[in-house]
Amino acid sequence: MKWQHASISLTGLTAAIIVAFILWPKMTRQPDNLFTPELINQNVQLGFYDMLSEKQEIYDPTYQLQGKTVLLTLTSPQNSELLAKISMQPRAHTAAGLLYHYEPLLLQLPGQAQMLQGMLNYFTHHGIAFNRVAFEQNQIIVSPSGMILSGSR
Repeated sequence: MKWQHASISLTGLTAAIIVAFILWPKMTRQPDNLFTPELINQNVQLGFYDMLSEKQEIYDPTYQLQGKTVLLTLTSPQNSELLAKISMQPRAHTAAGLLYHYEPLLLQLPGQAQMLQGMLNYFTHHGIAFNRVAFEQNQIIVSPSGMILSGSR
């Protein structure tokens, strides 16, 4: 009789482990697109600061959603000639987060936008990953490179 209870318990435990293994990716999975209308309508600025040369670059990003594609437009309050338009499309869920394919559509970068140009070149070849953290009515999207976007739902 003891063996019968042990085999029933072992069967139940095995079934629970299998169900948890099947459901775990669905419970921890990020959405297919982290950029929501609430998040992209926030008033944000993007800035770089080079501590060695003590130079800074400040940009005004605007985001637009077209299906799953995020269109990013960068302008500069310091230089009216600067304009960058970038398309970001979600590609894969990775350990680093939701990986976006990063494709420049239009780049008008004057000489003083060196930090931005370096970042854009890197993302073009490697993509960019984002993770979402949600709590209460707020959400934050972070990238491994240190970019942080926040908004409320």
